[in-house]
Amino acid sequence: DVPAAVNFWSAGGSWDARAKLPNVMLLNGQWDFHLAASPQDIPVGFFDTSFDTSSWDAIKVPANWECEGYDRPIYTNTFYPFPMDPPRALRRGVWTSSGGQAPLDRGGEVSLIPGWSWDPNAADPNELENPTGCYRRTFDLPEGWSANGRRVFLLFEGVDSAFYCWINGVR
Repeated sequence: DVPAAVNFWSAGGSWDARAKLPNVMLLNGQWDFHLAASPQDIPVGFFDTSFDTSSWDAIKVPANWECEGYDRPIYTNTFYPFPMDPPRALRRGVWTSSGGQAPLDRGGEVSLIPGWSWDPNAADPNELENPTGCYRRTFDLPEGWSANGRRVFLLFEGVDSAFYCWINGVR
């Protein structure tokens, strides 16, 4: 529908404008959420349709879990506060100073200062090694959306790093 698309783009592509497009369903809102320390620690079978998430928290989507009170922000506007070593996302360790200064509990902004180095063997008991968010949301497609072989697309615009999506328990 060309007029709807013109209105969408002229409105700046906002969430309100998207919601007015035909055949668009926003999944913004409250989702069930569980933060695991690493991908190996996710709840077994959480993607099964019968899995009970009643003990999970609710989190606003779209949002960053760090800004919703889970874990800590790990990105800065200049560089990472931990060594870049793709594809590994190891955050274990602390910044230490060769000048005898105390270890830091966060270190991104000092990593370029001479004398400071990353010690991956120093343990911070509050640090998650590779935090992994598990999200659950139930929704029904409007009637007729998949009729006559019509394709339906699911778009995740804010997902960062890696993710898997299960629909009705199927990845």
